[in-house]
Amino acid sequence: TGKTTFLINKTVELFRTVKEKNDGVIICTFTRKATEELTTRLYSKLEVKEINKVNFIIGTIHSICFDLLARYSENDFGDYQILPEESQVHFIHSKLKNLGYSNDRIKKNGWTLSEELASIYNKINDEQIDYSILDFRDDIELEEACYTYPTYRRLLERNKLFDFASIQST
Repeated sequence: TGKTTFLINKTVELFRTVKEKNDGVIICTFTRKATEELTTRLYSKLEVKEINKVNFIIGTIHSICFDLLARYSENDFGDYQILPEESQVHFIHSKLKNLGYSNDRIKKNGWTLSEELASIYNKINDEQIDYSILDFRDDIELEEACYTYPTYRRLLERNKLFDFASIQST
């Protein structure tokens, strides 16, 4: 229906009207595939020197957040990496002992526990939940999971990683 062509034409127009190096263009996509398609089409319409004359970022919301943190944060995030969504559960599973879970519990249901923890951690972060004031209503497992969240965040930091939820809130 011409959505991509329209977006590329508008972006080319934007690049051609930008006059100062401090100006910038950000294109946010939903998928890496869309990012690749837009990048290819944009570079076929503009010379590299035109693109390089402004601050230009194209990517998914997570890659854009990461790029902005690496470029402009007071903290040095240049050597951090994004923990892909599909790797988060594996990371958590590898750190269950650090999170305080026993060998028996890890052997019994480590993968299920890791999936549940990933879901809880993401919800805490995405919804900015203050779990310290929650009434867990005798849900000891949920309470335990919530109180492991700060340790999980420290483990990410120690390993110089952002998960998809934390990169947007940093």
